[in-house]
Amino acid sequence: MSGETTRPTLLARVRDPSNTSVWKEFDAIYRPILIRFACSQGLGLEQAEDVAQECLFRLSQRMGGFEYDQCRGRFRSWLKTIVVRIVIDNHRRHRERSAATGLFVLLPDTAINPEDAYERLEFQGLVWHCLEKLREQLRGKKTYEVFRRRVIDGWSVERICQEYDVTRNQVDGIKFRVGRMIRNMMEDLVGSKD
Repeated sequence: MSGETTRPTLLARVRDPSNTSVWKEFDAIYRPILIRFACSQGLGLEQAEDVAQECLFRLSQRMGGFEYDQCRGRFRSWLKTIVVRIVIDNHRRHRERSAATGLFVLLPDTAINPEDAYERLEFQGLVWHCLEKLREQLRGKKTYEVFRRRVIDGWSVERICQEYDVTRNQVDGIKFRVGRMIRNMMEDLVGSKD
């Protein structure tokens, strides 16, 4: 993507705490990601929701002063650090309470690094958000259904051609165009390098 964009990324726009529509969009995208991450780290749903709320609250308090500095790292790395720390603190508090009552807590398997787990869940959440937006944009059109069948459901090209009365070249073209639309939507959300 070129250095010039016509629309700032969601992450750039969310720095304005008074922009409620942007914060609602950010919340709708990131709250489920944060909850899934906290659950993947062994927290129950209620604790995971608390983690997400605390994370979003901290972000709202600090976003106005966040300045992107390529030397210091990306916004998404900053967000990942915040949520990982909140989850660790939550485990620590829970462990301390359990130790005080004589109970032992089984912690999640730490074979997967929490930072890697968060990045994977964040990427999946952003892609699914973009797919949902595309589904809405392309409602009633064959394009989304062909893309979904090929990429998400794993249908063969032959089956798609037969079911939707399209050619192999049309399937390939749709896969390419919709894939590019998703990449553009992802860049609108988080930028290509931030």
